[in-house]
Amino acid sequence: MCALQVRTWRAQVIMCRMRKEIGNGLRTIGNYKLGATIGEGCSGLIRLAESTVTGEKVAVKIVSRADVDDTRYMQEISNQQLLKHEHIIRIHEVLEHGGYYFIVMDFAPGGDLFDYIDRHVMLREGEIRRLFRQILAGVEHCHQCSVVHRDLKLENIFLDHKHDVKIGDFGLSATMHHGQPLTDVCGSPDYAAPELFEEDCKYEGPEVDVWSCGVVLYALLCNTLPNVCSIKSGRLSVPESVSSDAKDLLSQMLVVDPAMRISTSQIWQHAWLAK
Repeated sequence: MCALQVRTWRAQVIMCRMRKEIGNGLRTIGNYKLGATIGEGCSGLIRLAESTVTGEKVAVKIVSRADVDDTRYMQEISNQQLLKHEHIIRIHEVLEHGGYYFIVMDFAPGGDLFDYIDRHVMLREGEIRRLFRQILAGVEHCHQCSVVHRDLKLENIFLDHKHDVKIGDFGLSATMHHGQPLTDVCGSPDYAAPELFEEDCKYEGPEVDVWSCGVVLYALLCNTLPNVCSIKSGRLSVPESVSSDAKDLLSQMLVVDPAMRISTSQIWQHAWLAK
């Protein structure tokens, strides 16, 4: 059994146990009335909930303490709690009960971007530009707070009731320290920057998020992910239907050499985004 199969099998075992132990049977936690299960991840269930104090709807991620590294998991929570931005999922509080963490966070009823572009086969560039500005604003806020996301992808970018962006899932995030490059190899293969696959992997952080944002933008513009082998060898193929300005921005974001890759501040100045 390969490593990926082992991880998949382990995740399935965790989910089966959690459904049996807590599922939809647990009614309340803290000041929140728990509702139906609305999602399942590698490490936990997500249930819709309502505050008994304010009536606000929230999402509650339930994670078994036995299945996570407490130190690493609390680092993830700490990183996300640092971020206070309209386009980032906010953590309201973290509760503990019966060997589980209950992470209370913003509820994004619009689903994720993967489902959104699946429902809207070809988005207008004006709508894509609006969404991408919000993604960029959220990512730039992360970097200003010395947090690098490292797993930006369509499935981790959510939409609220107004179809505005909410970046979530900071499970692979890291804190950046000046002069101390990161060395972790992580992220999703379709979205991970080429330098993450090098033998002596070292990177500052923001540049890998820029690459991932480039893949997200490509998917929004083309309704498909780019060919991984092609873009990681420096060959970018973009359909003729995409505007020349958008193509130019993609060509500067999906640059194999991280030193030559455009920065977030430079992206804001690009002609396509400035329209």
